[in-house]
Amino acid sequence: MRLIIALFFYLCVQLYAATELNSSSTSFGYYDTSSLETNKSISLENNLTDINASLVPIEENNTQKAPEKQTIFISYTKSPDQVFLGEQFSVKVKAIITTDNFNEIKNSIIPSPNINILNRDDNWTKKSDYEYEKTFYARAEDTNVTFPQIYFELYKDGNLTYSQIFPNLPLKVIKLNADAYFSNVIADWLDIIKIKTTKFDEYNNMVVLEIKAKNANLKDFKLSWVIRDGVDSYFDNFPISRIYYYAIVPKYRDKFVFKYFNIKQNRFIKKSINLVIDNENISTQSDLNPTQSSFNLYKNIAYGTLAIILLFIFIKRRRVIYLLLFIVLAVMFYLNINPLSTIKIAKNTKVYILPTKNSTLFYSTAKVEAVQKLNTREDYIKVILPDKKIGWIKEKNVIKN
Repeated sequence: MRLIIALFFYLCVQLYAATELNSSSTSFGYYDTSSLETNKSISLENNLTDINASLVPIEENNTQKAPEKQTIFISYTKSPDQVFLGEQFSVKVKAIITTDNFNEIKNSIIPSPNINILNRDDNWTKKSDYEYEKTFYARAEDTNVTFPQIYFELYKDGNLTYSQIFPNLPLKVIKLNADAYFSNVIADWLDIIKIKTTKFDEYNNMVVLEIKAKNANLKDFKLSWVIRDGVDSYFDNFPISRIYYYAIVPKYRDKFVFKYFNIKQNRFIKKSINLVIDNENISTQSDLNPTQSSFNLYKNIAYGTLAIILLFIFIKRRRVIYLLLFIVLAVMFYLNINPLSTIKIAKNTKVYILPTKNSTLFYSTAKVEAVQKLNTREDYIKVILPDKKIGWIKEKNVIKN
């Protein structure tokens, strides 16, 4: 009986479920696939429209270029607060390079009035992988000047790749107020290496100085109180320079005085030198006139005295040996008091202060002249002119017999 009831209950449940399923199919129908595809198409078109609207064509995007990245950064790292007129001063610059696209550094300078750049080479010092430095040396010729612009350039295999320009640098230039003894030289230090004082003519002496200095404008050495002066030779091994300076001074002067301005001490330094005739200190000079040497005078007395003694001995003893010795001493006496040989020099022969290249010219012959030969040095001959002035001529100006 219980089995029959359970089977009946099961059949009722199955019948109710079948009835509900048929009812649901009648109400909602089936899925419309065409409608679904249409909806997908509309959605895709909308998405593509949004994407296309956000894109910019390549051609249009290139019409507005992005700013180039800076490759060179330049600056002045050391510059003077003030400089003196004529001073040789320095300016240090730095360049930071952020590219490897170069194998050569060059710089060019735009000329600026009344200022001279003394070193124009392209030697830059590498301080690190990206940093380079250089020191420029300059000299102001006027009080109103500006340090010139510098073009910094990078080259790759001979082709310019990058460039940058240093801006102008204003300078404060001060003119020194000095007296007649100021030599116009401004330096870190100055030393007198050698001095030579010789007779120039009847009324004047010639002073020759060898001067050495650091960071100095030695070429400008000039004094207003002397009769005549000039820089005869100039040697430069920067920052050290050296000159041979000459001056014609009155013979009554017993001191040679000049001043220079010391940059380090910020004051004038006075130099005073005792003038002594025939001071054999300068290698390019020899005795002014051998006949005027006191040593020669003693030699002449000795030769003359011995010659006379030998002559008396010969007269008394009549031996040939004394006669021969007398003749030798007499010849030596004669040669010693007449050491000069006369030579003729051509018209327009140039007579120089010193036997050095580019030496100062102080006289030129207007005609063929006979002069006395004093000494020789390389291809120069030291001579005494008819007016008793002494100088050097080139050997090629001597007229051969």
